[in-house]
Amino acid sequence: MPAFFILRLHAVVATLATCLLFHVTPTLGAQSFSVGLTNGLLPAAGILIEFTPRIAVDHSWQATIGGHSTVAFQTNREGKVLLQLTALRANESKWIKFESNHEHPAVHPSYGAELKGGTVVATAADGAPMYRYEGLPTPLPRPGIRQVFQRGGYIHPLYTPSGLVVTDDYATNHLHHHGIWFAWSKTEFMGRHPDFWNVAENSGTVLAKGVERYWSGPVANGFVGNHDFIDLTSGQPTVALKEQWICQAFATTVDGQQVHVIDLSSTQNCLGTNRVLLTKYLYGGIGYRGPENWGGTNGCNWLTSEGESIRVKAHGTKARWCRVTGYVSGIMAGVALLDHPANMHAPQPLRVNPTEPFLCLAPPQESPFSIEPGKPYISKYRIVVFDGELPAASLDQLWEGFAHPPAVSNLR
Repeated sequence: MPAFFILRLHAVVATLATCLLFHVTPTLGAQSFSVGLTNGLLPAAGILIEFTPRIAVDHSWQATIGGHSTVAFQTNREGKVLLQLTALRANESKWIKFESNHEHPAVHPSYGAELKGGTVVATAADGAPMYRYEGLPTPLPRPGIRQVFQRGGYIHPLYTPSGLVVTDDYATNHLHHHGIWFAWSKTEFMGRHPDFWNVAENSGTVLAKGVERYWSGPVANGFVGNHDFIDLTSGQPTVALKEQWICQAFATTVDGQQVHVIDLSSTQNCLGTNRVLLTKYLYGGIGYRGPENWGGTNGCNWLTSEGESIRVKAHGTKARWCRVTGYVSGIMAGVALLDHPANMHAPQPLRVNPTEPFLCLAPPQESPFSIEPGKPYISKYRIVVFDGELPAASLDQLWEGFAHPPAVSNLR
């Protein structure tokens, strides 16, 4: 049995054993419960945990970790509790106690999200900008751009903790590139071949349908956005796929360095009874476009989780994460895309452009596959934004916290 799976098996056994150690201490005159968290055999950072409590909680409750330090939490409209932990060591276990009836519960700064027109404007708990999500088609930014390029349903700008912008929009020589976006290129739908990526061909497009909801809180901000993948090849626009993004963003520190983190989940469903076939191709999937001055063969630096730093060699390889860094206003900054192990063809093959600041995690590069009616295509990614050069070891921990979050035991 491969060593990786042996480690995971040991982690599961350790989790079951540790859960037996947690107990609940009743609090007179108040309701309470404890939640146990057990990490696996590898250090993890940027841990976002969601669970359903056995007792409904609200803002009057207080949570403490280790029996003394208060920890921020928030609830969503389904009544689930959201927690964020900075880091856990290998095999580390913690318990968090929730207690009601606090006259003066701890107050934690809130991550912000506002809806301005069709745009979600998100800020960190310290008020620093984090990102903007364009929930509707955006105005064309410059004269001379054809209407066919108009697009929404993407994230731009994306800000580092110090406020540097590390994305581009309607890139000068790639007008169809937009910050963080998602599209398919070579497809087959109802015997036709719409291209939702290269919109200049006018065979397909992705239409942003607006922000379904958005939220703020002491743990994370976030939004739900909807997009339609539209086939334009028949003369009658036809929706081939309906996509929903769910994003949650927070700030954390890893090895003493502050980062912004966005966890993005995309769910795509066929509309009707016709499948969408993704044929084998160079790119297609989630894309990232860096600043214009990062262009050229030496305009930015690359590194993958497998240690490849030469971009032409990184292309076509499979990696758990890929980091891109460059100078913004004379200051080094960067972005990393982290792939979830449950994704199609994970780790997904990389499309690394040899001269453009462009990265795509491209599952069709490995082999064709189809999105079938009644079977949602779900993919999850973590986007890490930072100042300076975030070390590989830090990205490994952030990937572990995303890919294998600690086991949760919800106890009364």
